[in-house]
Amino acid sequence: MEGLKTCSRCHSELLDEYFSKNRKGILNKCCIVCLNRFKCAKCDKKYSKQSLLADHIKSSHDKIFDFTCRICDYKCSKNSALLNHIKATHDKIKDIKCELCAFTCSVNTALLRHQKYVHDKIKNNKCASCDFKCSTMTGLLNHVKAVHDKIKDNECDKCDFKCSTMTDLQRHVKAVHDKIKDNECDKCDFKCSTTTGLLRHVKAVHDKIKDFQCDQCDYTCSDKSSLQTHISGFHNKIANFECDKCKFKCLGFGNLTRHIKVVHDRIKDVKCDKCDFKCSSNSQLKEHTKGVHDKIRDFECNECKFKCSFASGLRNHVNTVHRNIRRFECDLCGFKMATNFYLKRHKTLCTGNLKCSSGEL
Repeated sequence: MEGLKTCSRCHSELLDEYFSKNRKGILNKCCIVCLNRFKCAKCDKKYSKQSLLADHIKSSHDKIFDFTCRICDYKCSKNSALLNHIKATHDKIKDIKCELCAFTCSVNTALLRHQKYVHDKIKNNKCASCDFKCSTMTGLLNHVKAVHDKIKDNECDKCDFKCSTMTDLQRHVKAVHDKIKDNECDKCDFKCSTTTGLLRHVKAVHDKIKDFQCDQCDYTCSDKSSLQTHISGFHNKIANFECDKCKFKCLGFGNLTRHIKVVHDRIKDVKCDKCDFKCSSNSQLKEHTKGVHDKIRDFECNECKFKCSFASGLRNHVNTVHRNIRRFECDLCGFKMATNFYLKRHKTLCTGNLKCSSGEL
């Protein structure tokens, strides 16, 4: 009949409304009944074929991974996934390009996901427990598992790291243990392990876009995760990781690892090629080069003529000079300072009986 579409699976003649669209915006050949014929008993996933459901159960629930990469520890349940991994991670082939921006990737699914999330901004999967929205059902299920159910059933066999998804675990191993940084910035020497990290770097460092504003202070940043970290650590004082060697507490396992490396292990394996300066991370080296050698002062106070090289320096200046905020208190004499650096310097002189004036450190 005219105006009807025939399902390729059940051969029923139905209206277009009975056919969902695929990721390319084209109507599927199978009707929605056939596409959702086989439902997983352990989650909300639905499939059009029994074989696809079996693959899903095998990888997502039973966690059976028959295919192992010979170059690294990556494991998966399909040979096609292994080939895609080798192409993307080891061969570093990114032959699929986005027509709307400079994004490149190795597989079509990554391109479709990028277009849907970045350009189309389609987030039609909503969390029933909070305001979270995302582009895929998988993303929503992972959100619920990690944030609300707080399930971390993927453990690293090289350290104490735990996470909710195999993807996060693979990302952790790649970045922390294998130290693979295969995403390079074409504008500077920056390298990182993920495409997301590279895009975040370009937005923050080169495009200087800071479209996330803290509603409790003047802090601005380029991504939501940085804003959430700022609010949780600076305003809500949330510190869910504690050092077993001192009383240090922080938000995030990465901050704890960095603290141990800098404070306790005193590892300074990053060297400046212009002077004898040594530090613990590339970010510290970049700050040193920018401030000491390049003498770039691109952070300006809008209340006076003060300029500095770092956002933290500007915040400290504003809090100290204009807001008179002093959060760091000496436990020997009670004197308060604006930064932990000044507190440490003060403690080298403080005897407990020292009475400091408001202008002293």
